[in-house]
Amino acid sequence: VRGDLEALGFTAVTLKLARPRGAPDAVAAITARALRDRMADTKLKVAILGPDGADWEIIDPLLAKGQLPNLARLKARGAWGNIKTMTPALSPLLWTSIATGKPPEEHGIIDFLVKDTETGLAVPVSSRWRKVKALWNIFSDAARSSAFIAWWATWPAEPVDGFMISDRVAYSLFGFVSNDPERQGATYPETYLDEIRPRLVDDGAITLDEIRKFVVVSPAQFAALRRQVQEDPKVAYREPVNHLTKILASARSYQAIALDILGRGQPDLFSIYYQGIDEVCHRFAHYMPPRMDMATAEEYAAYRDAVFAYYRYQDRLIGEILAKLSPDTVVLVVSDHGFQNGSSRPAKEPPYIEGKPGLWHRRYGILIAAGPGIRPGRLDTTSLLDIAPTVLYLAGMPVADDMQGSVIKEAIDDAFQARFPPRTLPSYEGVGRSLEQIRPVVAGSGADEEMVARLKSLGYVGGGQEAGGADGADGAGTPGAGAGGAAPGGDAGGQALVTAHLNEAGLHAKNKDYARAQAAVAEALKINPDFIPALLLTIQIEEGQKHFDRAIA
Repeated sequence: VRGDLEALGFTAVTLKLARPRGAPDAVAAITARALRDRMADTKLKVAILGPDGADWEIIDPLLAKGQLPNLARLKARGAWGNIKTMTPALSPLLWTSIATGKPPEEHGIIDFLVKDTETGLAVPVSSRWRKVKALWNIFSDAARSSAFIAWWATWPAEPVDGFMISDRVAYSLFGFVSNDPERQGATYPETYLDEIRPRLVDDGAITLDEIRKFVVVSPAQFAALRRQVQEDPKVAYREPVNHLTKILASARSYQAIALDILGRGQPDLFSIYYQGIDEVCHRFAHYMPPRMDMATAEEYAAYRDAVFAYYRYQDRLIGEILAKLSPDTVVLVVSDHGFQNGSSRPAKEPPYIEGKPGLWHRRYGILIAAGPGIRPGRLDTTSLLDIAPTVLYLAGMPVADDMQGSVIKEAIDDAFQARFPPRTLPSYEGVGRSLEQIRPVVAGSGADEEMVARLKSLGYVGGGQEAGGADGADGAGTPGAGAGGAAPGGDAGGQALVTAHLNEAGLHAKNKDYARAQAAVAEALKINPDFIPALLLTIQIEEGQKHFDRAIA
């Protein structure tokens, strides 16, 4: 046919469709236009409020007593239910999955600490390690405004249409940054840090009266504890009351930032991450009723109400935000996991045991959606990966085909769905500027050592004090999910990297990508050849490939 057509004078033409090529600004303009053509004007704003570790099993009894009025009103007018966490249930992984709609093996944030490629040292994970775009990048590409406050792994702050307040501004684990190198990348715009500085508080500003709303402590005890902070801060912050002052200072600081930003005009997408519930649970959950054997009578009397009191405080913080949001806002309250309570708490290991942060995490967090277009009522269990698609849909933006989750249609009323049928696009990764083009180049963090110490104090990373163990992210015995143990010589940094490699291997093994799983385990075994969780995972990988002789060996 081709020959006959050419004989008649027709010319054969080959047309190839591909991404546009050329100057970055031109390509970004073309792809951004393609995105806008797929957008709809729903006239809705979206707010994501993220209380880390919030759990219905603790919330519901407090609701019944009338102690959480703001959450009660949201739940009464909204759609609500459980949200299932992911494995390993570690906060940097989970919150990055919420923000990207991608699992950890795709977005690249797989542990609290990573290996610095220049120094070889274990350093806190940062935004540099995220491989895919997050909601704040996506909204900026669409010329929509956003503000994200305190989310994990957001330092250095990326440029956005709006505000980005990184996790190193007042984060209670990291401390307030004050030296010049550390100022770089703390916020976007960078000048906003100076504007908000007068509203930030450190833990020295937390008074005895404030602390007594959470725990029982005498003036003499509190004064002695504060002196300890001045004399030996590394040891002092392992004491629960001192750590509580840090948690409260961080919460107050980030709340002040949130209220300031909303006072300047609510963006299209607003979000604040609250670390407090998870931190307080890691410090005080073993003191909750009924009394556990590991808690003395004196500790139980002093600390038994700390978790419940912090839930009440968190409810007040949420209420302050709700009062500032416009009526056209859909509010999503999301937690990444729950926290063990009552008889389900591990009997022999406290929640701050080093290197086993997920041991006390419960498999289900909370989800509430309330506002225009939301159908009230109980939801089936949803996924963390459903949040990003749902946010995009409510905002009138297409859902990416490469996001594994889906829009939570059960939470959205029929009239809204009929008016705004879902639209899709293949991926946001090729839209607008790439991450490499927009990411700021900043000096390394001068606070890394302090940050690692604080992560250890909560049990988020191992410090070489706990031996072995293969406890998983949900306490179910999955190797690599925050496993404890020490690298040779007690090298806590090396051990942290062992855990990171095991997390990566576990994620690949789950997807039956055994070649990459084996490569990651091999890296872990280079650091500690006798580390039992790595050897156990090696057995699982060999079994998965039906290499039974190797598994037995």
